[in-house]
Amino acid sequence: MDLTEDKELYLKLKEGDERAFQTLFRKYYSAMCHFASQFLNDSELAEEIVQDMFVKIWEKRASLNIETSVKHYLFRSVRNQCLNQIQHEKIKKQLETFLEEELKDKLPITVLPDGSLIFNKFIVRKTKKGFQIKKLDPPWVTKTANVSENPTTPQL
Repeated sequence: MDLTEDKELYLKLKEGDERAFQTLFRKYYSAMCHFASQFLNDSELAEEIVQDMFVKIWEKRASLNIETSVKHYLFRSVRNQCLNQIQHEKIKKQLETFLEEELKDKLPITVLPDGSLIFNKFIVRKTKKGFQIKKLDPPWVTKTANVSENPTTPQL
């Protein structure tokens, strides 16, 4: 039975058994990628989320506490990561819209070929984790702020 086999693999995983981890990975990876891509409509991002989830499971294996079925836990974890990613993308789009539309009328903005924006002595670039803001003036002093999920609170 799958439940019993998965529970045994989970218990071995908690003890650091790499083979148990590999078995769970091989057993669920493909189905979880398909599941995640249904949320995200992006198979590469779906694979990245599933891989990250498995890395987190391995890193936290000793403190892992699965009270439901292992399969349910894995799929719920991927679902939650997908929903977090969707929320993150929504916030990025809101900031992008704000920068491109709201400030456009108030400040002179230059759009560079890579999609970066230059306005009022600042350059804004999209990164994988959000936006990077650099002050351009004076040229010998450059401060960098990474703006991630909360666009109103840049981190210096």
